[in-house]
Amino acid sequence: MSKHPAGRHKETGRESGREARRGVARVGVRPVRHVAAAVRPVRRRTGTVTRTVTAGAAAALVIAVAIVVNGAQGGTTLLEVPAQADTFVSSSHRSTAYDTAPSLWISDRSSNRRTAYLQFVVPSGKRVRKAELVLTRDAHHFPSTSVTVSRAEAAWPGVVRFTNRPDVGAALATAEVHSEVKTVVFDVSRAVTGPGVVAFALTTPVSDNAVRFLSRDSGSAAAPRLRLALGDAPVARPPAPGPSASLVDPGPGRPSKAPEPSVSTTTGSTRTVPAPAPTPTGKGGCPVSRILVPSCGVWFGAAPSTHTDVPRDVALADFERRMGTGVDIAHTYHVDGQLFPNDVERRWVSDPARPRMLLVNWKPMFGHSWAQVARGEADAQIDKQAKYLTSTFAKQRFFLAIFHEPENDVRPAAGSGWTASDYRAMYRHVALRLRARGVDNAVLVMNFMGAPKWGPAPWFGDLYPGDDVVDWVAYDPYATAYPGFHDGNFSDLVNRAPSATWPGMYAYLTKHHPGKPIMLAEWGVADDASSPGVKPDFFRKVPAGLDRYPAIKAMVYFDSPNATFGDTRTNSTARSQAAFNEMVSDRVFTRSAVP
Repeated sequence: MSKHPAGRHKETGRESGREARRGVARVGVRPVRHVAAAVRPVRRRTGTVTRTVTAGAAAALVIAVAIVVNGAQGGTTLLEVPAQADTFVSSSHRSTAYDTAPSLWISDRSSNRRTAYLQFVVPSGKRVRKAELVLTRDAHHFPSTSVTVSRAEAAWPGVVRFTNRPDVGAALATAEVHSEVKTVVFDVSRAVTGPGVVAFALTTPVSDNAVRFLSRDSGSAAAPRLRLALGDAPVARPPAPGPSASLVDPGPGRPSKAPEPSVSTTTGSTRTVPAPAPTPTGKGGCPVSRILVPSCGVWFGAAPSTHTDVPRDVALADFERRMGTGVDIAHTYHVDGQLFPNDVERRWVSDPARPRMLLVNWKPMFGHSWAQVARGEADAQIDKQAKYLTSTFAKQRFFLAIFHEPENDVRPAAGSGWTASDYRAMYRHVALRLRARGVDNAVLVMNFMGAPKWGPAPWFGDLYPGDDVVDWVAYDPYATAYPGFHDGNFSDLVNRAPSATWPGMYAYLTKHHPGKPIMLAEWGVADDASSPGVKPDFFRKVPAGLDRYPAIKAMVYFDSPNATFGDTRTNSTARSQAAFNEMVSDRVFTRSAVP
């Protein structure tokens, strides 16, 4: 996986240089740590102002020190808020809680992946103009690596463990750290827009070491904190400190220095802010966007008994019986004149006991090339499908992939009718024609094959139809249990990068199409009789692996005895089915209800 995902912000110039020399890393976004549960003083580097408030039995308290920045129009108030809660989780100690640990650990060792979480309560009042989260290392020097801060689910269970860990959302920023860095400051303004509970997750790619930050329970004045600039006027950054003063904590256990004269301390009364009611959690507790993006968790779907003669309704019923629950997405394929959704597919969607969303792969070619469809030679058939949708399936939103996996069909020669540019023109023509004829419930999916051999091709970037006609991006990776071919772990499945010429499909999509939700529209693990434990082990590691890929919002399993790489059926062995059921019961797949 790329060490520098989309969303990373760099700062250059004189201020960055000064902070680098002081051992401070300042980047685009940053999280914060645990808050005091009962009584906690908040100390600021700006002198000796200390405030202590006792938390009520039912309310979470925010303790803040206000700083007025001279020169800001109308005055800008700076509030420093300690973390309300913080912890980390470990994939090798799934039931252990670390919410009182003095340090937050993060690492990416395959045998023990650790992710840290931080939660804050943003007080009500003036508009949040800027938000910075500040973390300081403990006595353990940073390894040379990077740290990524992502949004995290704001509502937490009472005690956080690996088994019930909060969902990780979109990455906010990535910071480079090394042994000389002590404190890292992230601008988290994109995630902190108003009062309420906000949470962050910390991850790192380092696998032979660990990154450790002081936690709320370290007892240090350098514990995690959230700096808020409040006011209606533009924010003015405090003057850069001179050689005898620092606005950044100098390091664990060291006294804080006085502020510059241009920053004055306001000693008004401390405010107590009750915590807002948490967002509901559990199945059905997380909102779903207009384009079917879950606000927490990952959709799970399947294309069951594919490449067999088993009827579709029987196949899905058997698949759901085996896994002990229903799928969120039912995957189906249609070509040419097969009008969709058919009767079986409509029943899947309208089932009151177990509603599902459709993912339809449609190849609307009708004997034509991409270039011919783009020129309108299949318009009569496209219009017939549009009329069918508006008259029989106008209310339910569904995923529609137009000619999936096009890489395998590209013929680069000019005039072939099958160039990457022809594909782009075809996709756009079909999408826009459907919309023009009233089909407004289709969530459009650009479904790549995603094989590493195609990524470096000079025409690969020409396939993309454009953000205005693409709601989700998707690709179809597979793994195998037999050695030597696609036999890697979950990270290899998601971001297979066998050479320096290709960064991996996940890295490519998050770089070139940032903000687009990603779907694994087909994925599977093929069996190997000589390695019966590989497939079950792969399934069990998927939930933890997803923490590293927050842009993935849907995974649709390709269940077939005759898949390209072998038998991907979940029940190919009893061990495989048991591990698969354990995987889909993980909290990451059970968060949002089908709308």
